[in-house]
Amino acid sequence: MRNLKLIAEPWDVTRYSLGDFDFPWREWNDHYRDSVRQFWLGDLQRGYGEGVADIASGISGSSDIFYYRGPTASINFITAHDGFTLNDLVSYEEKHNEQNLENNQDGGSSNRSWNVGVEGPTDDEGIATIRHWLQKSMLTTLALSSGVPMFSMGDEISRTQRGSNNAYSLPDSNTFGSGWALNWNLSAQEQDMLDSVSALVSIRSTYLADVTSEFFTGAIDLGTQRKDIAWFSLGGREMTDTHWSDGDKRSITVFFEAESNRGLLLLLNSSRSETVFTLPDEKWGETFRCIFDASHESASYEPVIASPSAKVRVAPHSAQVWLLSR
Repeated sequence: MRNLKLIAEPWDVTRYSLGDFDFPWREWNDHYRDSVRQFWLGDLQRGYGEGVADIASGISGSSDIFYYRGPTASINFITAHDGFTLNDLVSYEEKHNEQNLENNQDGGSSNRSWNVGVEGPTDDEGIATIRHWLQKSMLTTLALSSGVPMFSMGDEISRTQRGSNNAYSLPDSNTFGSGWALNWNLSAQEQDMLDSVSALVSIRSTYLADVTSEFFTGAIDLGTQRKDIAWFSLGGREMTDTHWSDGDKRSITVFFEAESNRGLLLLLNSSRSETVFTLPDEKWGETFRCIFDASHESASYEPVIASPSAKVRVAPHSAQVWLLSR
């Protein structure tokens, strides 16, 4: 029994206890969930932002919550058995629990979701593309955040519950495309989701598996002469207090020290427009190689090489992962 993994859902109807459990417990981190949803979806749905401080805290391991236990105390997630699926987060702004016969009064109403302009399924290719990029970008954020990532069953192939966020009465079958069963007759976008998750898990296990067991500190490593984590503005310089307090900020770049003296650079653009990012200078790496782009098909993507301080374009609602070498 002592070797079992113990994971707490640290809230119930009477108490909220995130961060209160002791080792060896790990905890579902709903603060992480909400910050990722808010950055990628919620700010766009309501028309004003909260900036990047909350999502930065989550990406770096939520040290404000788990400061004495380390980042592996945090079970990072975006979706779970309750609530919207990842696909439904980008397809519905309202819950649709009519099937439960409770007059749609059950299930939470604060979902931090965004339907990209149409409630539910659509034949609009532009909307479908944005939804696809958003799902991949959120999973990119999840896969590379410090902590323990938790993926919900079916999110890797864009499973839908047709807007139900309280799915206890959904059928085990998938006759109408909204049950618990997974349909493995994948569309091109669903296959790309699966390929993308595979690629992201490979990136994490190759470059970040051992370096995310302790909190990043921002201290300079004596071997590499660079910080173990750093945050950059669009201009390629480290962020200032002004950047951190900007509620309208829709983009962020984060550097992680990675395995074998390499670095990973995560570029996040949650704005509605293609955005130009300036890569950090040669202090951080001599060669910059983009190894994942949420706006491109994963299986056919060919890495892009860039120089320090180069300007690169990131599609709207999209994320890129760069590998830095010396």
